[in-house]
Amino acid sequence: MAFLRQLKVVWVGFQAHAITLLRALGLNILICWLRSLEFRRVKRKNLLEPPKIAIRKNRLSALLRALVHALPVAAALGLVTINLYRYYVGSSIQPLAFYQVIAKIHEIMIQASLAAIVFSYIRHEMVLGQGIPLGAMFSGLQLSQSIELYLRLVNNAMPRGFETVYDEAPNSVQVTGKASLRHLKIGRQIWLPFVNSDNETIVATAEQAAVADALTATGDLWQTAIGNVNTGGHGVPFDQLDAIQSITTNYYQPYTIASCAEDTIEGPSDKRPLAFPITPGVLPQNLPEQQINNSLLSNPAFSFLDVTRAEMLDTAGSLRETRLRWIELPQDPFNGSAIGAVVLLPDQNPRPEESRHQQIVVCNLAAGWGPSTLNMSSSDNGSTNVQSVISDSGSVSRRVQSLPGPTRTTYAPAAEMSADSNFFVLPIYPKRQMNVSLSWSQYLNPFVSDLNTTVFHQLMKSNLTNRDPAVSARVILSSLLANGLARIGIESSLQGNLKMANNSKGKSVMDSDAWFRGQDAFIVDPQESKDWVKLQVQSTFEGYAYNTSGTGPKISIVFLSIYCAFAIAHTCYAGISGISSTCWDSIGEVTALAMNSAPTTLLRNTSAGLADSKVYRLPARIFAKSDDAGEGEHLELVLGEQDEKTVEQRTIKVNRVYG
Repeated sequence: MAFLRQLKVVWVGFQAHAITLLRALGLNILICWLRSLEFRRVKRKNLLEPPKIAIRKNRLSALLRALVHALPVAAALGLVTINLYRYYVGSSIQPLAFYQVIAKIHEIMIQASLAAIVFSYIRHEMVLGQGIPLGAMFSGLQLSQSIELYLRLVNNAMPRGFETVYDEAPNSVQVTGKASLRHLKIGRQIWLPFVNSDNETIVATAEQAAVADALTATGDLWQTAIGNVNTGGHGVPFDQLDAIQSITTNYYQPYTIASCAEDTIEGPSDKRPLAFPITPGVLPQNLPEQQINNSLLSNPAFSFLDVTRAEMLDTAGSLRETRLRWIELPQDPFNGSAIGAVVLLPDQNPRPEESRHQQIVVCNLAAGWGPSTLNMSSSDNGSTNVQSVISDSGSVSRRVQSLPGPTRTTYAPAAEMSADSNFFVLPIYPKRQMNVSLSWSQYLNPFVSDLNTTVFHQLMKSNLTNRDPAVSARVILSSLLANGLARIGIESSLQGNLKMANNSKGKSVMDSDAWFRGQDAFIVDPQESKDWVKLQVQSTFEGYAYNTSGTGPKISIVFLSIYCAFAIAHTCYAGISGISSTCWDSIGEVTALAMNSAPTTLLRNTSAGLADSKVYRLPARIFAKSDDAGEGEHLELVLGEQDEKTVEQRTIKVNRVYG
């Protein structure tokens, strides 16, 4: 019999600790379910709530109650650690729903943990302390609303995806190098330095073919390097090859701009000098305004006295085709000009030479090398096409906007300029102006034997713009020049020997760790390479990673650290003092306590609502009171100030059972 009694005592203790643990974890529903089974077992002979201990002093119970902090604190510390460690997850999160569920569970556990801390303080003050304002009794119940912002900040510490999205220009064509696929971007720039100026100048740019080829080769090497790298625990990127290869410094690519106007040659006897539009993209104060003649063309123009209009009739080619003739323009007065061009439009019904009038388009082109950033995405499917953006586009835009009023409004679109824009305003951008020789320009319009015509005629024949020939000439000439400049040095390629290292099997493989440490991936001879162009390639994983970049993760880490400090301090307090309680942490329990309390005149006229905040400021405490039948004590909520004798006599005792 003694053994059975002892077993019963152990079972009752186990039940008490189990209930404490379930309540601590917010699993009250299981408690209710177990009690319902008990009620069914006794066939509803006793449906009354059993008396309970309000304040328990037992270290085991207190530590069990503090277990509500264990999982959320462990998860929070782990989250802070992997963010500081910058752990790389991968190019994708599989399954994403699993992360979402885990994040929601963590959120719920943090709410329960914080609620336990708040309720612990409220109970201590109401039972053993000086009391709290009546309105503060419900702060624990409303905790989930007050920490909503906090939890949103915590979510910033979850793995975030980053991707590079390239917005293709409205007018863009793909061009090739020896091993790369590039973009030739063509854009329109508003340019109105003077009255009647050509306001539809065309800006074109293309990535340097040799550099794009080198970057593509780097992307191919990435496929090999990723399999040999030692990640140091930062994920397993071997099957996640998505990355961005970038050249951000010391890279310049050509930017060209063209302005054109229509004109007429009045037969072989037309000895008038040619006229060309003023150099596009040049600030008005840098042009000799006194030499501008508005009567030569429909747009402001400079005369070119070295060639007459009649001499243009000798341009090689069929009269039924569009012919092109390059003209070297002097810097005085064509300041900033790279080269000029005369387009002779086709005549389908040629007349005798002495009476033939020739419709022409005269163009002025400028060119320069602009600092740019080169990007290429590589994945397990291979490398994609190479694309570029303007380096520090924000600074360029601000410089243009700081120009004097009349000039600044000339380039109004610069206020909305983005990194992938085409832009040309000398001397601001591009930074290195260039001139093109007549002999070199001949290579821009080769004769295609398979088509039995020139490249320029074939492009003009396609009527790219569906508008007048001057617009088509702007687009084609600026594009030909940009692509031609971008192909300079196309035979160049990566030089040097790859760094090699022995792997764990003793096999010589590419030293990928050197690449990932930011060291040179190639071994080159210092003397042999002294005149080589050295470009630094930045390789970036494209995927999800825990990190500390940005304001959000930093704030999240601070809040998580503060939360962990409070939770650990509360656990230490519970373990040292042994004080714990599971009472009055739900609306039902607070309601039951209020209904078992004696009415007070301080709450008179409040049954229909509260209109004055003074009621919420009333001090509230919980005291013990003897039952009228003398069968024990119960607890009640008492409002208002109490004298010391009442407090001493009615203070709740630890480990005492109350009905």
